[in-house]
Amino acid sequence: MKSSIFSAIATVLAIAVLIALGESICRILNAQKNAQKPPSAVTSYSFLERDPELGTRVSTGTHVGVTRRKGSQIIYSVNYSVDNKHRRETPQTGKRNRLVLFFADSLAFGEGVNDNETLPYFFASFSRSARVYNYGTPGHGPQQLLARLEEGKLGEEVSGDLPSLIYIWIDAHINRAIGDMRQASSGSNYPYYELSSEDQLVRKGTFSNGRPLLSSLYKRLNRSSIVRFFGLNFPKIGTRHVKFAARILKASAVLFNQQFKSDRFYVLLYPGCLLCQPLKQELESSLIKVLDYSKLFERGRKGLIIEGDGHPSPQAYKEIAFRLAEDLKNK
Repeated sequence: MKSSIFSAIATVLAIAVLIALGESICRILNAQKNAQKPPSAVTSYSFLERDPELGTRVSTGTHVGVTRRKGSQIIYSVNYSVDNKHRRETPQTGKRNRLVLFFADSLAFGEGVNDNETLPYFFASFSRSARVYNYGTPGHGPQQLLARLEEGKLGEEVSGDLPSLIYIWIDAHINRAIGDMRQASSGSNYPYYELSSEDQLVRKGTFSNGRPLLSSLYKRLNRSSIVRFFGLNFPKIGTRHVKFAARILKASAVLFNQQFKSDRFYVLLYPGCLLCQPLKQELESSLIKVLDYSKLFERGRKGLIIEGDGHPSPQAYKEIAFRLAEDLKNK
């Protein structure tokens, strides 16, 4: 009995020593790697504010210049304008009565481009009857859309006929929906949903207060030199995570239909997404409308991203908006 206890203690100590040694080695290797890297690009997100329901929102009444730098190099210098309802302003003129709402993250918001270079702006320029509202917020995922619709106040903020909602999908929205390890810090106060014993989506506060032990563990692991060196992330994305993200979008479509009396809820699969086909199958099985633009752009084509940043360029937004306007013309 005693030998078994001593053996267990020795094993635990050996593992602890190996982890400590691994941490020390990876800390040195990380420092060497960082010393060889060029300066990281830096952007100020002062235009975002905390929100108890959504985690973050764009600050109201904002007109701010934002510059992204990499050392002495300016990657972009643009202006963001936001109205009193936390929406990126979309310049549009003339009589417009067809209501179109854009939701998602920085791709809907238009990070790195001016007000007249966003996807919603170009869509409004191609679809002259559309009254466009841009609810995109950098970092958001599908759970923010569901949370907004659960508030039940969206209809009070907009006006127009034949309501449509466009949700712009990228694969990272799966990570945000489940709150994986890399989201533990930046998304700790994001809405947290889980499936109940009755297989229903239920909100459990935020990731930090709805599952405090797991969120705390993720934050600790993020500080690990071993995790940083090998670029580890948990959990590994699988089919069940895709299905969970789809469940959030399905629930959002149901609420949109109830509140706006419209089935024009569209999920736009952004070019280049890799997990969009299983998501598409899940959504279409529930009759959710999917706009599959995953192969719209040729792989490696230049001019579609902001060099040194990675967000889409105005040219990319313009081409997608043109296709979107054509696809929705008769719907």
